[in-house]
Amino acid sequence: MTDTRVEFIRSSLEAHYGLSQKSSAPLAGLRVIDVGCGGGLLTVPLARLGANVLGVDASTANVATAQAHVGDSGEDFPGTIEYRAVTAGVSVCVSVCACACACGHQRDPPRARGAHHVPMMMNVYLVCCCRGTRGSRGALRCGVLF
Repeated sequence: MTDTRVEFIRSSLEAHYGLSQKSSAPLAGLRVIDVGCGGGLLTVPLARLGANVLGVDASTANVATAQAHVGDSGEDFPGTIEYRAVTAGVSVCVSVCACACACGHQRDPPRARGAHHVPMMMNVYLVCCCRGTRGSRGALRCGVLF
């Protein structure tokens, strides 16, 4: 489902910001925070598309795994990647907040959302996409708020 999420996020941002669909780095210049980044499965593709991405996760093990994946790849990205382990919140200046399944894997989603709280400012484009609720057999739900 990651390809589907990335394509949804890319096309949403291209349309919202009037970005070039033909560019090899269409998200260049955008600052993105990936909330609940896990192993970086969304962070890395966004950096490949040119975004400067901050991946945050409450799990230090997840952040270590994500950092190892980037280090092991030896890949040069058009954008940048930074990872941080956070448990209470992070204050950053971003254009886009992406939240893909940060709560979908949790037994207590409200508590998980609290752990990943990111103070938001106006004019931040929020993209949320996650698997459907239990029983929906992995349906992908996407939404955009701004």
